[in-house]
Amino acid sequence: MSEGGEDPFDWVGATLAGKYQVDAVVGRGGFGVVYRAHHLGFDEKVALKCLRIPPTLTGAARDEFERNFLAEGRLLHQLSRGTSGIVQALDVGAVVSPNKSWTPFIVLEWLEGESLEANFVQRRAAHLGGRTLKEAVELLDSAARALALAHEQGIAHRDIKPANLFLAEVGGRTTLKVLDFGIAKVVSESESFTRAFEETGTSLQAFTARYGAPEQFSRRYGATGPWSDVFSLALVLVEAVIGRSALEGSDATQLFVASADTARRPSLRTHGVDAGDAIEAVLAVALAVAPHDRYPNAGQFWDALQSALAKSGDAALVAAPASGGSLPSFSSTGVTRVDGPAPSTPGAPENVALNATELTASGVGSTGAEKPAPAPRKLVVPAIFLVAALGAGAGIWFGRAKSFTPEAVSSAEPSASVVAASAPATGSAFSPPSSSLAPSSSAPPAVRGLPVLSGFAGLPTRDVPSGVVSSTGAWLDKFTVLRREDSQNLTLPDAFARCKDAGKTLCTESQWQRACDTFPEVARVASWTETLEESNAVVRGGGTCNSRKVVPETELDPGRIGLCCDRAVAMTSSTLQKPFLSSTAGIVLKLEHALNQRSLDAFLDLSEDKVTLDHRPHDKAGLKNLLAQSFATSHDLVIVNDSCSVTVEAKKVVVKRSRRVKKTSYETTSWTAVCSQTRHRDGKALSAKSSYEFSAQSKLRSISDSESPAGE
Repeated sequence: MSEGGEDPFDWVGATLAGKYQVDAVVGRGGFGVVYRAHHLGFDEKVALKCLRIPPTLTGAARDEFERNFLAEGRLLHQLSRGTSGIVQALDVGAVVSPNKSWTPFIVLEWLEGESLEANFVQRRAAHLGGRTLKEAVELLDSAARALALAHEQGIAHRDIKPANLFLAEVGGRTTLKVLDFGIAKVVSESESFTRAFEETGTSLQAFTARYGAPEQFSRRYGATGPWSDVFSLALVLVEAVIGRSALEGSDATQLFVASADTARRPSLRTHGVDAGDAIEAVLAVALAVAPHDRYPNAGQFWDALQSALAKSGDAALVAAPASGGSLPSFSSTGVTRVDGPAPSTPGAPENVALNATELTASGVGSTGAEKPAPAPRKLVVPAIFLVAALGAGAGIWFGRAKSFTPEAVSSAEPSASVVAASAPATGSAFSPPSSSLAPSSSAPPAVRGLPVLSGFAGLPTRDVPSGVVSSTGAWLDKFTVLRREDSQNLTLPDAFARCKDAGKTLCTESQWQRACDTFPEVARVASWTETLEESNAVVRGGGTCNSRKVVPETELDPGRIGLCCDRAVAMTSSTLQKPFLSSTAGIVLKLEHALNQRSLDAFLDLSEDKVTLDHRPHDKAGLKNLLAQSFATSHDLVIVNDSCSVTVEAKKVVVKRSRRVKKTSYETTSWTAVCSQTRHRDGKALSAKSSYEFSAQSKLRSISDSESPAGE
């Protein structure tokens, strides 16, 4: 079918990834299509969401998008298993569709019910109006608690709206579930994805204007994060009570003005509903224009709201217990769909309730002065100190990076979404404003089934920008680093396996150093690295960014962790510029990925028609047979390129312009990357070195390598 058809991928009737039979299209959104499918092995219905990717997103840009998409999916799979308030993510991947479109996909539990948006539309059509405040809070409670757990893990949604809140019938009871976690983050953090859409004349914002916080419209208000979700959740709460949108406006510009209008905040009292001073004070903080004046996360907002309800004479609500989903887990992130069409909003596209993250025009106007900060709040006891008091033997990274507070990230890139969930120590220069509305209880409980991530001052992940490694001068592209508390007191192979479970690898020594250059608190705890030296493993940290020692891979140390990283190869060269080193790293990673995924086709696509392996030439047929044999005998081999030294071969070209004038230039004939590697096989780490030679067109021409087991 055509790109604009009901099924732009032609998936209906086909089988995706060999295990999902696609039955029907049930919804379309800004850049996603939702299908009803069923898992062939379990014979269970699932929701399948496929993302529409611009055809101009190719090469390294597409590879980067896929890496981010898969990594976010794995992380959110863990999160969705910890609470019934988030749709269960079952699988994630990227395949080529029947009509040859590259298709990133997410598989989710199938939900019976309707979106909150459809429910609002039905109530308006029946002239039922809004709910009482107590009913609205009860309605949103499970979703608010799920958001609180996500914020505790440092994860922001960034597109909270009624269409992404689903009233699902689960086990005979109605539960409000949060949909579309991870979509806004992956889209907004991919400059190449946004640029590819802009080439079609469309400017994208990965949020919905009618529920947008000021900082989502304009960076001058600060960075996005959990505080943005607080603003959006408060708007949904107000809408549930008044029976119509809290923000007034017919286009993005008007909605921006309403969102940031300091003289008229979209609270209940503004819309003619007087719920009392205590409730209005809570909403004043939740809907503050400046991010640093808001509750920093949904947990603090919801606790303050419950307290205000109790003071107003309504009994505080008890949070619903967390529980897992009803389907077995196959692996990763999402959005889901109701069985049958949902009512449409008048004037809106069909299946509006099925939209993925809505994309709205950017570049809207700005507003006037900001609202003064509310009265001071009491500081909350930081979760990090609670953990320290309960388990003094556990290694904890103290300190708080200023770039992860709403005040200080205002000048950061729009991608900032992993943020601090716990309050800083009393007296910190980066303490949030305090108020009597803030809860006085200690830190919220951890997500059931997930580790308590106390590193990075409460953050499980951080984004490390591209740059030079201070100790070696090597160039590293940007990557994400993840601390897993369950990687303590493990051997090197076991720590590597923990990271592999999260879709990452142990950080190489170069990555560890680059992370420590950016966030010095990384050095507070000793960590295994992927780097081998003298047939043993390199351990970094445990003091300063210069702390380093070499130990056997079987050594156990209760104070040592395994720090996990997205793949990034440290590149060095005496002559080449950073853009070339970045593209070279991308090609090496493609080759590594093809070998680790045992993909014959991907490897052959990267190769010339004839490839020399250890000085013996092979045509593609011979190479394919050789690789097939190698993959069959080395099914558990995982190759990790640590660092590569790159050189270029070029020939001199002289062009005569006239008898007396000659122009000399150099034409690349080939380039070579000599890479230090770690190879994991049979529970052992092996040190290796591979030399990859590529043609001027970056096609693999030859490989030669050698390896030696660690400990020999």
